[in-house]
Amino acid sequence: MAKKINKKTMNKGYDFAINAIKRFFSQYYIEDIAIAILSSEMWLPNRASGVKHQLCWGVFASMTAAEFRGRNNLKIYSEYLSFTRTLYSLLPNFPMLEDFVPQDDWGEIRVVFNNEILPIFYGGNVERITDFIYAFEIQFSSIPFALKDMELALRLQSHFVLSVDKKLIGNGVKISSGHLSLPSEKFWQAIKDTVVSIKLNSSLEERVKIRSISFGEFEMPKTEEEFGNAILDGSFQKFVCIKYDEKWYPTSIRNLTNIMMVCWENEELPEESFEPAVQALSWFIHASMQNSVPGPNMIFKNGANFDPLFSSFFISNEVLYIPLPVKRELVEELHENMKSLVSYFEEMECLEFFNLNLHHILKLDQKYSFRNDNVRILIVILDVSTSPAFHSAPEHPAYLISISDFITLLLSLGRDDSLDDVLSFNKNVPGMTGMIGIIDLLGAYRDSNSILVEGANMPDQIFLDPHYGCEWRYKDLIDYWELAPEIFPARNLCWEMGSQYDGIASIYSKSHPIGSWYTRVGKSEVHFMCAPFQENLNLNNTRVLTLA
Repeated sequence: MAKKINKKTMNKGYDFAINAIKRFFSQYYIEDIAIAILSSEMWLPNRASGVKHQLCWGVFASMTAAEFRGRNNLKIYSEYLSFTRTLYSLLPNFPMLEDFVPQDDWGEIRVVFNNEILPIFYGGNVERITDFIYAFEIQFSSIPFALKDMELALRLQSHFVLSVDKKLIGNGVKISSGHLSLPSEKFWQAIKDTVVSIKLNSSLEERVKIRSISFGEFEMPKTEEEFGNAILDGSFQKFVCIKYDEKWYPTSIRNLTNIMMVCWENEELPEESFEPAVQALSWFIHASMQNSVPGPNMIFKNGANFDPLFSSFFISNEVLYIPLPVKRELVEELHENMKSLVSYFEEMECLEFFNLNLHHILKLDQKYSFRNDNVRILIVILDVSTSPAFHSAPEHPAYLISISDFITLLLSLGRDDSLDDVLSFNKNVPGMTGMIGIIDLLGAYRDSNSILVEGANMPDQIFLDPHYGCEWRYKDLIDYWELAPEIFPARNLCWEMGSQYDGIASIYSKSHPIGSWYTRVGKSEVHFMCAPFQENLNLNNTRVLTLA
């Protein structure tokens, strides 16, 4: 459950602020206000004041078109400065809501969506947003409208990243939470030009219409407590643009991907969408892990009291992992069934499954058994959600994990890392505490080479920053995309970076014996792929072969 916000924590009256901002906005033209809010929100030093800007968008959208009398305009920079200074003076502070500083990125991190590489904004309302995007693509793999909505968000972000010169975005290195500063004239002008230059194809324009509202259609929360809780659970803003006079004014560009997830979070999906999502997750696992068996899979001779659908199996450091995707509403019910399932598995001489992709029986090696304690069940919550939720943990040998965390794990896990060590890291380190999740543990595990308390004789308590995992993942992605090519030579594979020298670089598939050396020739990127599909050639031997 989200933590409730006490209205006494905000130091200016909520009603006073809303009414004052409305009176102030009413003196200006709609287009000028839209550009002013957007340029202030996208100014890099202002990235830690997202709640203030959401309040501005909410008040702006709640006004009817007739309320904007347009007595003043913002044609020159001095007028814009005067407007912005006054607006900042009317905004309340939100110390309980604006309690962290997002990463100061501007397109350095990219995502592969629908097999296309797009630069995006990483730092925002949701930590590790890239992995949530991948999770979204998996869950809604059979829902075209959902995928179009996410594509719309990514296209708009990429447009702003590529259109605004990075030299103009401001220095946002040393700022504190809630910080506000005035954008430069060149940045303000660049945002105006970028908004005018937005061009979308017809299918995305249709999604803009659906995900936009007209002036006066939005209703501000009645109390500051309701506002705070709506911000926390992500339900405050569910619109991408505001429409007026056949024009569309984009909002909250840095957080558009999160807004799309919130729009779809509570949509009732057809039952038949579950199996394609499991199939998509299966292919993701198969593309990410070297030792995997493609799914989906079902128990061949089921003696349990329910019929689970498993995704691809994989092996990490001699431990077999059996991911079990499940809908969020069925998690607690599944805990009861897990006892029956594990008992049934323990009685089997060897684990047998029917593969729905290959249409034949899979009989796993007898050395992998629950009796040998080298099999783990990963219960993967397939629903993508940015809202906080709590579930009881299953008993050993099962683990419960969200799909976004699961994706981060697989993409970040090194060849020499043990997933079992990561999952049990907090159990092996005495006194570890704090509001931390599995990715915070992964970051600590990797940064400390799995020895977090080296040098301490008897640690009493170890506190990890609750943003540790996000910061670690951000640095990891920065390093990755700094070395990554402009294009990947093959689709539906996850890649890791190899060596670089004399303008020639290499990449390798994380899961298959495929490598590529590439270089730039003029404006082109040329890849030379090596994909020797022989049964006795593993990933390490493939790397040796590429040295020839």
